[in-house]
Amino acid sequence: MKRYHSSQGFTLLEILIVMVILIILFGLIFVKLRPIKHKGQAYDIERMAEVKSIESGVTQYIIDNLSLPSGTPIGDASVAKDICQESVTGASCTGSPVNGVDLSSLVPVFLQTIPVDPAATGSIVTGYKFYSDGEDVYAIAPLISALPSYTPPTGDDDEGEDESGCAGSLIAYWKLDETTGTSSTDECGGTHNGTLLNGATWMSGLFDNAIKLDGSNDSINIPTHSDFNSLNSFTTSAWILPYTLNDSRIIQNDALEMTFYSDGRVRFSIAGILGNYYSISKLPVNHWSHVAIDYDGSNVKLYINGALDISLVASGTTSSDAGDLNIGSTGSSNYFSGKIDDVRFYNSSISASEIGTLAAAGFDGSLVAYWKLDEGSGNTSADSSGSTNEHFLTLYNNPTWEASSTPPTNYSNPYSINLDGSNDYGRVASHNDFTFPEGFSVSLWAYLDTSMPYGGGLVGSQHFYYQGWMIYTYNNSVRVYINNELKGNTSISSAEWKLITLVWDGSNVKLYINSTLTNDTVYGTAPNSGGDSIIIGGMYSSGSDTGGNPSSFFNDKIDDIKIFNRPLSFAEVQRIASGNPLP
Repeated sequence: MKRYHSSQGFTLLEILIVMVILIILFGLIFVKLRPIKHKGQAYDIERMAEVKSIESGVTQYIIDNLSLPSGTPIGDASVAKDICQESVTGASCTGSPVNGVDLSSLVPVFLQTIPVDPAATGSIVTGYKFYSDGEDVYAIAPLISALPSYTPPTGDDDEGEDESGCAGSLIAYWKLDETTGTSSTDECGGTHNGTLLNGATWMSGLFDNAIKLDGSNDSINIPTHSDFNSLNSFTTSAWILPYTLNDSRIIQNDALEMTFYSDGRVRFSIAGILGNYYSISKLPVNHWSHVAIDYDGSNVKLYINGALDISLVASGTTSSDAGDLNIGSTGSSNYFSGKIDDVRFYNSSISASEIGTLAAAGFDGSLVAYWKLDEGSGNTSADSSGSTNEHFLTLYNNPTWEASSTPPTNYSNPYSINLDGSNDYGRVASHNDFTFPEGFSVSLWAYLDTSMPYGGGLVGSQHFYYQGWMIYTYNNSVRVYINNELKGNTSISSAEWKLITLVWDGSNVKLYINSTLTNDTVYGTAPNSGGDSIIIGGMYSSGSDTGGNPSSFFNDKIDDIKIFNRPLSFAEVQRIASGNPLP
């Protein structure tokens, strides 16, 4: 986590390091969260992401209110209190014997919901604990190995991570982390082990290893089992990295199908319940994407990268004879070409936040820069991405902090910056984090009107004149240039806040205005920006980025700028445009 020093203008209560304390074998061990190899059990992956959400919410609360949330215990770990569930208030939460801290006042502005530990029981406490030493704030999560049912794994574990089996409704879990052999172990007790067919191979994946399928005849077969029959609800998910666009199965049996379709969409169906439907999002080749189908008995929902893509009304019970389950084919055709990792099957519907947590685990670190622009004063804006590299934004010529007009978001967003169109702009120092050989995305909120003049730079990284990439306004439209080529041009017909998103997936350049895809252009060349500095609110109309001042400036308000080192899906863009953070 980042430490913000007082030299940047922050008060003592704004100096936050949020750390995670894992309860291991009932002893407290302090562990600072870093991107990990995710060898641990499914619950622990969820816990790590949920502790991050608590961290983010409490951090923003302290920054906005200059105080700790009410009831926060002060001391060391021995005084930590249980966090109560958001629906519980009053004596039932804070009185004896619970003696908890009620964070429900943080919902929904600072926390969408208060996370509940996946193994927690009872209606009052969440399973998470919370305290402050007066300066730093700590969250505590139970590790699965602390539970009485835990049986330590055999063999070495050089990461010290948990390797226990599944629990709850997760009835089959193929990590696909093997390195040799033709068997894929089901981590949920080995009941549903799979067999690799026709030379499917192990290779590096998103989490340790993955299975590589050749698109010709490779797949994994899991024998028929009653666990997959007659389900009133279920969820199945997987990580995929396709090499080519073809009509290929991700997972299928006689009850359900999830297919990577030939145009990049995901096709899905449930026999006797829902016919063939398609995602709105198109998934890129040569990039990891998380896909999940959730059926709760009333609706079928498809999630892409943790964001809801499409929801359909449906009801009924799945087939009483679902047959063999196949990963990467139908069993005899439609073979997948690429990598598949971390396949899960639940015999009940899981929540949207749980699906979001699964997706977030694979994208840890993909948000390389995030300027909230909520400081309200001064000439700098902190990077809130959580990246190990702090990309501070320096503002020049005194742009105005605007409190009366901010984008329509569902989270705390007290300020934007107002640029005068004359010489106001911001600069972020050059860094290798801003080199994107395979794909990237940029999103920002901007107040656009119908009288925008020529050349108002919004955000970009220019290596020389129009080389690199940039988003700018031109005669009442929004344009995207990459390497001196116009790749997007959308007219603006109303004066209002709009989300602008640029996505390059290695093959296509996409421009979204709010959640509408307005341009989709084939383009396979990476931006020639070489990690140059990021300019916000201006651009170079000539010359190169040599540290001089840009010359074409935007005249209005900008807010909430994010840069990702991966392509966002439509579902993710739609989620941001609706005013919500990504999982």
